[in-house]
Amino acid sequence: MRKIATQLTRFRHRKIVIDLLITGWIILAIGTIIVSLLLVLEAVFWLSPALRYGVWQSGLVLLAAITVMGAVVGLFIRQDSIGRYRLDTIAHETGKAALSKGDEIINALQLESGDSGNYKTSRELADEFVTETASKLSSLSPADVYSTREKKKLKVAALGSIAAAVLLIIFFLTL
Repeated sequence: MRKIATQLTRFRHRKIVIDLLITGWIILAIGTIIVSLLLVLEAVFWLSPALRYGVWQSGLVLLAAITVMGAVVGLFIRQDSIGRYRLDTIAHETGKAALSKGDEIINALQLESGDSGNYKTSRELADEFVTETASKLSSLSPADVYSTREKKKLKVAALGSIAAAVLLIIFFLTL
């Protein structure tokens, strides 16, 4: 049974969620700015319907492409192919952030998977170390290891851009 790998999937899931939230707030801010600029351009200049529909269709195609890319990235994450979300990377980051010995979790992961290299190890000692590390890991909260400070800053920036866009739209509607 893979105790360490099972525990690390909680931390990987938290990291993926935080990255998705950060990406979402960035896309929301940029999308709001682009849409408000397009509305301002429409208010100032008369654009033909073909051009307007073309811009909106391009946006929908871009949204579909981003969705397909997200699905492909999700498959790569499940296959442990993306370095940022690999279990050994998560083990290294979690150990460095939460434990006094930063390499303890990655060592336990390597022992658990049998990647002990050229060293001769006692199986009982290795199992004891893995069990001890798994119990430490189960007491850790992924929220404590991966903070949301960046997400909160981006949230404020995105909400500010939405407020600015609403003010621009109100200003140009009154003209």
